[in-house]
Amino acid sequence: MNFFRGKILKDNSGLTLIEIMVIITLLSIITAAAVPKISGFFSNKRENFAIFTGIITKVFDDSFLNDKTNYLVVHLFEASESEEETESGEIFSRQNGLSVVNLIDDKFVENERNIFHFKQFPDSFKIEEVILASGESITMGSVMIPFYPQGSSDNIIFHILTDDSEKYSIRLYKYIKEPEVTLDYIYFEDLQ
Repeated sequence: MNFFRGKILKDNSGLTLIEIMVIITLLSIITAAAVPKISGFFSNKRENFAIFTGIITKVFDDSFLNDKTNYLVVHLFEASESEEETESGEIFSRQNGLSVVNLIDDKFVENERNIFHFKQFPDSFKIEEVILASGESITMGSVMIPFYPQGSSDNIIFHILTDDSEKYSIRLYKYIKEPEVTLDYIYFEDLQ
């Protein structure tokens, strides 16, 4: 028994309790500083996609349930070269966001529901392009997408660039209210 006790006490190559406590404290401080930034990075991207697709879903529902045509206005990251000189020009001069408007007395006005008021996205979430079912690509200004009371819209693809490096597509189907998010840019020609 004394043989083992002597062998253990003579081997001093390990760390002391104080050294271990210092290491654990340093790792805890580093982790406490890094984790919120990392999780915030992922949750912001996820949150922006949830807001984007959620607004589309709500516009679809609102049109169908209230028997009216809503227009989703997609404000692209790059502004249009010419601003509209109309009463609703402010709506169409916005950038990198979504608005919902209605046509009332031959003029476009903001939808009265708070959830549909203008939502601007951060520069880390760029709405770069809208591709219409006809194949037309729009990369500047604002695009109006009608949502009809019959429960339909149009086939549309939105191209989103996150953090200046990751490419995503959000595909809106004509008769399905939930859009589909996919990694990388897709085009209608690729889907046929």
